[in-house]
Amino acid sequence: MNLNVAFSFFSAFLLVDTARAQTVLHDERRLRKTVAPTPSPTPAGVKLDQLQAFYEQTFFGGDPITCETYSMSEYDGNYETSFIVDGWASWGHHALQWKGYHHISENNGQGFYSPTQADTFNPPMSTIAYGFVDCVDKDDLNMIELASSQVYFDGTGSFVDPNGIWICLKEGDPFVGAVTAAMGMHYWGSPTYVNAHNCPNGICVVAAVVEKVTLCAQGTLPAHELCGWDDNVWDASVGSTDSCSAALILDSIEIGFFKGASNTDRFQPHNVITGAEWAMIYGDWSTKPIDQDLVMDPPVKKTEAELTNFHKHAAATAQNLQVVVEGRDGKLELVHASKAKPVE
Repeated sequence: MNLNVAFSFFSAFLLVDTARAQTVLHDERRLRKTVAPTPSPTPAGVKLDQLQAFYEQTFFGGDPITCETYSMSEYDGNYETSFIVDGWASWGHHALQWKGYHHISENNGQGFYSPTQADTFNPPMSTIAYGFVDCVDKDDLNMIELASSQVYFDGTGSFVDPNGIWICLKEGDPFVGAVTAAMGMHYWGSPTYVNAHNCPNGICVVAAVVEKVTLCAQGTLPAHELCGWDDNVWDASVGSTDSCSAALILDSIEIGFFKGASNTDRFQPHNVITGAEWAMIYGDWSTKPIDQDLVMDPPVKKTEAELTNFHKHAAATAQNLQVVVEGRDGKLELVHASKAKPVE
């Protein structure tokens, strides 16, 4: 019998006592019943196909513009599996599936991931009304990835803990959040999971995975060069983390939606929205402005100092960030990102 098929068959029936014990982990928090607020109207305005012409003809006056798209690794993997699509906003299953693809890619196509076994540990999910992508969930994900959980295999059939460790940063500003996600992709290829709300394109969401972020700037250099991302050595505090004078533009973000009140197809990947639309869906359904938890996966554990510097540099990159909005006269305008935030 083919080794991977054998493992798939074996994993479908494998139940570990310790796994059963973990299924109650944080259940009370995740399964709270709440009533979703009435969604705000879907933000109208800028169309994606208008942006390039606007940059070249209106703002930049024909000067060159460089747009760089930062993408999660394993972007083309299949994330519309039954565990992700049929579960209630099963962003935890998505994260573990991504790690499975990443693990196999790192090992030249060798290895295996068992979503059936992972499911016995009750991966992080969202409630119907509120997202609750929470920093505590990183601990759940890291526990599920332990070799003792018997979820990931190497090419010889041994249980392994795949490379990477889930971390969490808190960020209340949607635009700093977007840059943080872009930096996570640039350095580590990691997706970023965050709470979401509102109903873009008529789809009411409770959580999102950031798949791609596109940043643009006048001139021939991409955002990461203009703002010195590669000049930093986080553990040695080398490079400036305090400022970036470049006026970048948050062109677009591609995200996977985890839906709220939906009985079927509860996950929809590859939705492209503008920077202004991103500000309208960032964060949970709470009426109070609070920091949002960003969960991502660097390849090795980071110290608190490294994460602080990483986060500071994301904020510095975003300090002059701009987005395109539709003005009162119907014409497109480039404004500082702070003016595109929803009124609290």
